[in-house]
Amino acid sequence: MDQATIGEKSVNRLLPVLAGVAIQLCLGTAYIWGIFQVELIARFGWSQA
Repeated sequence: MDQATIGEKSVNRLLPVLAGVAIQLCLGTAYIWGIFQVELIARFGWSQA
């Protein structure tokens, strides 16, 4: 390695990974609620209101 690459600050590679996981969790929560809601209505006799 030459001196130019040794002195550079490394990019935080964990940040995009954590952001992607957080986005997927948010989107997955909206998706799974439709499935979970059906089970709650059937089991406890609740309404959608």
